[in-house]
Amino acid sequence: MSTPGSSDDAARVAVRLEEIRSDPAGVNAVITPTPEVAAADLERVLAARARGAPLPLDGMTVVVKDNIDIAGVRGTRGSRWFADRVAGGDATVVTRLRRAGALILGTANMHEFAYGATSNNPHFGPVRNPWDPTRIPGGSSGGSAAAVAASWVTGALGTDTGGSVRCPAALCGVSGLRPTFGVVSNHRVFPIGPIFDTVGPLARSVADVGRLFAAIRGHDPLDPDSVAYAGAPAVPATVVLGGELRVGLPSTWFVEGLDPDVVRAVMEAVETLRWLGASVREIGIPGVDRASEVAKVLVNVEALAIHHQRMEEDPDRFGEDVVRRLRLASDLRGWEVAALYREAKHLRSGLLEPFSEVDVIVTPTVPRPAVPIETAEMISTTFDVTRFTYLWGIAQVPALSVPCGFSSTGLPLGLQVIGPPHADMLLCAIGEAYQKVTDWHLRTPSGASIGLPQRPASSKALDQEI
Repeated sequence: MSTPGSSDDAARVAVRLEEIRSDPAGVNAVITPTPEVAAADLERVLAARARGAPLPLDGMTVVVKDNIDIAGVRGTRGSRWFADRVAGGDATVVTRLRRAGALILGTANMHEFAYGATSNNPHFGPVRNPWDPTRIPGGSSGGSAAAVAASWVTGALGTDTGGSVRCPAALCGVSGLRPTFGVVSNHRVFPIGPIFDTVGPLARSVADVGRLFAAIRGHDPLDPDSVAYAGAPAVPATVVLGGELRVGLPSTWFVEGLDPDVVRAVMEAVETLRWLGASVREIGIPGVDRASEVAKVLVNVEALAIHHQRMEEDPDRFGEDVVRRLRLASDLRGWEVAALYREAKHLRSGLLEPFSEVDVIVTPTVPRPAVPIETAEMISTTFDVTRFTYLWGIAQVPALSVPCGFSSTGLPLGLQVIGPPHADMLLCAIGEAYQKVTDWHLRTPSGASIGLPQRPASSKALDQEI
């Protein structure tokens, strides 16, 4: 006997898979559709419903970045090196997604080896921004963000080393979380910078980002860097709306050299947080510029350590942009690298210092809207796009990007909210409160809007809604 709604669920999955396969707009967000995996996942979801105990994600459709293993599925890591590789098992995050009731529809296209912010992949084709197919979606999790923005799926998993979840989330007009380092397992996730790497969720709404995070977080003995999540499972709306939230705004840092539309959108978002009851103060962040530079160099060092044998064996099998970036670290001497690791520990203390005075820090996610694919030179574009994201990897703190407006040319912009370690759910509570009174995340590239929220007359009314 069929479970009520089972035919509707199957039809919904079939429609989404057909959209992925046909890709009429040429977004190119998925490398390998996974209909067999989705069918098995749906059986699990329907069985749980039949028992009267629906799973937490209960049929949420997702794609998973192609450097995250799905058992029996081709996992290319976005590279010709692994074009025919089939994963021998599920990554821990995939196991947890499936147990929670997600339906995995495919592996998401990405920048080769997660080592760039354009997602112009020379082996599987460039990912295109659903808002303007001539522009980049950001990276390296460009396919994950683009699949959500194109409404192919509700959620996605990406990886974030220096901004690879947050930047494409901002440029594609969706929400994305870089979790606290270690609270989400990296087991069976191909690394790029192991001291920075995190798996993070993306979705249109922060509410769904929080649901995905809750499903994948937790200690994993198979990951040597894994730690138990020590934050609150949820944060009451009163923390956000009751005048208790202290927001730090590093204004002298984020206004220099930015697109004017970004400054406008971020300042309007800050005013919305004030309206919601937050107090906002200007802050300084010790060592902020140096932290960004050190993080970039250390990621280059870690990436070269991972790929040095492949570089010696056959550099021509890499995309040209990845080879050039890998070579940036080749001239560093051992003592210089050791000194950078020591300096990073010192800089981390400075980055954490403001959290003794404020609960969260806000900045733009990206300094400008998405740039054209044809002019996006990878190294310079990556360092520009990640200007506000890279340094938080040194601090090992969570950071959330939420849509906060559009440029004058109609391209999405993002607000980044950063918290101290294990404040992941506080960030989600702030993002949810913000999205209760804004509709940026509900707008789609097609021009449709997914149900506009009504702005309450007061924060008290909003508190009752949440």
